[in-house]
Amino acid sequence: MGNKEKVEMFDKFFSDEYNKIKTSATSILSHRDDTDDIIHNVYLTVRDRIERKGYDGDNFMGYLFRSFQNELRLAKNREKKVKLQDIEHESVQFIADWVMIDTEEDNQDTVVYRQEILYVSQSLFRFLQTRFTEKEQYLFKTYYLSNQKMTYKDLAKQTKYEINTCSSIIKDMKKIIRVEFLIWLGDNG
Repeated sequence: MGNKEKVEMFDKFFSDEYNKIKTSATSILSHRDDTDDIIHNVYLTVRDRIERKGYDGDNFMGYLFRSFQNELRLAKNREKKVKLQDIEHESVQFIADWVMIDTEEDNQDTVVYRQEILYVSQSLFRFLQTRFTEKEQYLFKTYYLSNQKMTYKDLAKQTKYEINTCSSIIKDMKKIIRVEFLIWLGDNG
């Protein structure tokens, strides 16, 4: 017997036994308000499954019974996942206030951090002007302000200077900055 014949048998069974099916489904689904919708969905699901994959048995009531149980289990899982909170409840308000304060502090910390970075960068460039030539400043700023990690080879390619020149200038400048910049910043900051 082909799938088409099984589908026809299932349709006839469902039509003939609808009242029993509805009573059983109502009992299984604990008298839910959406029982009719669930019966319709299960009917379409089982019918589609029989049509696509076939069905070897003849116990359509057992097949439907298992499908209703599965639907109930899935509905309970969906209900567990969706938990609505009363936003007026004081504990929810407390948590919301706490999260907002924490977020505001994080944003404030970020603003302060950016201001400090800007201050240090501007001070560093002022220090460079007092201590290094324009060529050295140009190389260092190109190296320092690059969006990605700059290698000496990349720096040489971008500035048209020799790799050895770029390397020695940047290395020397870094040494001087490490030793003298904080002292200069204390005197001039």
